[in-house]
Amino acid sequence: GICQVMLVILGTGHITACIWYGITQQDRNDTWVKAFHFDQAPLKYKYTTALHWSLAQFAGGMDEIVPQNTGERVYAIMVFLLAFIMASIFVGRLTSSMTQLSILAHKDIEKLQVLKRYLHKNEISTWLAERVMHNAQHAIKERQRFMEESGVELLTAISESLRNELRFELYSPVLAVHPLFRCYIEICPTVIKKVCHSGVSQLLASSGDVIFTLGEVPANPRMLIVCSGELTYLDAVGEVSRVSSGHWISEPALWTQWTYHGSLMALNECRIICLDANKFQELVGTFDHSDFDWKRYAKKFVECMNNGDMVVTDLPYEDDT
Repeated sequence: GICQVMLVILGTGHITACIWYGITQQDRNDTWVKAFHFDQAPLKYKYTTALHWSLAQFAGGMDEIVPQNTGERVYAIMVFLLAFIMASIFVGRLTSSMTQLSILAHKDIEKLQVLKRYLHKNEISTWLAERVMHNAQHAIKERQRFMEESGVELLTAISESLRNELRFELYSPVLAVHPLFRCYIEICPTVIKKVCHSGVSQLLASSGDVIFTLGEVPANPRMLIVCSGELTYLDAVGEVSRVSSGHWISEPALWTQWTYHGSLMALNECRIICLDANKFQELVGTFDHSDFDWKRYAKKFVECMNNGDMVVTDLPYEDDT
């Protein structure tokens, strides 16, 4: 970006400034330091003057300091050519970047305008239309912050094993907030790589969005892990709990047929990772490991719920943590 360009220019300017001052340290009187009476000036002033001259070459040079001998003039020509080439490259890169940003911004604005026209023509109520527009804007911002795999065309060209590695590196730290997954990642990462590749997706929510409601039977059961944002959970007896980054929700959906025992709503913009229960069961069922048994954990988990040893809830259980 622009910061990188500035750092490169400053670094190049520093090096050329040091050389510009260094070539004056010859036993001769026709140098720019002596010609402009800088020989008695402090070293800091000489350096800043040389740096000023060096950076000025990117904008065409300066009249205050000029070469005084053949060596200085040859060096000045070389620096000018270098500055010209670098400036051309930087301007080209910046222009290309700005053009791409402009195209992307124009596409997003056009999509928002189409959505706004749709809401208006269908006479959607103002409060709901505002929520829809706000959610759409949030989705665009999150898409820019966290690029989706579907938006990167070249990812389809790389090998499946590399895509597995990529998604594992992206999502395994998220799954690792749960102690069970953290343990299994260390014992058998191959399974988790396949789970990350095929069973993990992303959900974006805005303030007021309802993720699920009390008594709802999920069509696609899944465990949720909050990556950012905050949500509120209202259970069957009216008790309210806050759910924030690092918390997981509806883990029982991985181990048994599940009906939500509360309602979950976003308090602000949230990013949630979803682990598909059906895909997870399918994948872990194809692997056996002597040091780790998912079935034993699932059986114990369900037995504790059925025996009343655990409060039936969508929230994390104390034993999990």
